[in-house]
Amino acid sequence: MKDLIYALVSALTLVEASSHQPRRFFPYGHKLFSRANDAVVVNLGTAINYSILTKSGISSVAPSQIQGNIAVSPIASTAITGFALMMDASGTFSTSTQVSGRVYAADYTPPTPATLTTAVNDMQAAYNQAAAETPVDFSEFQAGALGGATLVPGIYKFSTGVNIATDVTLTGTCNDVYVFQIAGALTQAAATNVILTGTLLASRIFWQTATGATIGAGASFQGTILSAAAVTIQTGAAVTGRVYGQANVALQQAMVRVPPAFDAATCAAATTTATTATTATATGGGSTTGGGGGTTGGGGGTTAGGTAGTTAGGTAGTTAGGTAGGGTTAGGVTAGPDGGTTAGAGGTGVGDTTATFGNGPAPQLVTGPSVAGVSLEPFFLRVFVCIVSPVRVLTDDVVF
Repeated sequence: MKDLIYALVSALTLVEASSHQPRRFFPYGHKLFSRANDAVVVNLGTAINYSILTKSGISSVAPSQIQGNIAVSPIASTAITGFALMMDASGTFSTSTQVSGRVYAADYTPPTPATLTTAVNDMQAAYNQAAAETPVDFSEFQAGALGGATLVPGIYKFSTGVNIATDVTLTGTCNDVYVFQIAGALTQAAATNVILTGTLLASRIFWQTATGATIGAGASFQGTILSAAAVTIQTGAAVTGRVYGQANVALQQAMVRVPPAFDAATCAAATTTATTATTATATGGGSTTGGGGGTTGGGGGTTAGGTAGTTAGGTAGTTAGGTAGGGTTAGGVTAGPDGGTTAGAGGTGVGDTTATFGNGPAPQLVTGPSVAGVSLEPFFLRVFVCIVSPVRVLTDDVVF
């Protein structure tokens, strides 16, 4: 029996060990995906100082509204049209009633040209990073038809275009990252929305597209566009993010807003609050302290107790205990789905001992006494969890 268990564990361990990150479970409609979030925040470098940055021009059908700075390089300021630019006395920038910040071009007074050269190089590097990020979490997801989908963080790769025909929802926290690698064009239909839930930030969503992007009239878009071709933002559309194009960016009475920046302290507080709220909903309050221990067995043996720990969640974790026949009681340990911490030392005793293992999402390994002559080594618990929850090790972008 022990040999059989060992063989099974070896096989299953290979499956789980193939991932370099811990797996998490995410709902997708009526489905469940198990995956690791492999996406990394794209480094925008000095390009982050611009809401719109292009190599070949920016045009506006007035009135458009742009928050932040805009710039073109290496092309000259003549490629910025429809903004009624007013040159500053310094000659290093101009202004427009449609732009809350400043307007820069490669033919302005130094140090503007050199500053823009660096920014454009950083923009190109950001495009390359986004296009090359691996490993891919979702390949050809719904053949690029994202309308109606609810997505989870990760890297999405498409060999063709991506079409958002109806609203699409991106879930996550302020720590999460999305990277979309699109070999074709990115197209969002009129009057549709890219919806963010939780504390997810538009500044941590990146859409890399090789053949351009079109945001339809009246649509609401979230994230940074990194395009190797032209970008068009049609009448009444709003982008919360940044637009970087290696070709022209055209606005038709449209809006571009600077996305909220990531702040580690604020994000940590927001994530803690969100986790607490979720736990309260699932468990009705959710904080459990372990039992007191310190029990002396009738026939000898003492439990060194004090299982202490905090459990957030409603699923029973791992319980070791229940000694019959005057033996020793090992204090109860519960580990909830959010990974409550457990501590405590089980005692030794005389008598028949049984051990019960709960089906918790994040079980703690427990070494107990013997059952029917088979030692309860840590691997035994691992096999038990694998058997009752096979999705833990057998799903990698697998739907059931």
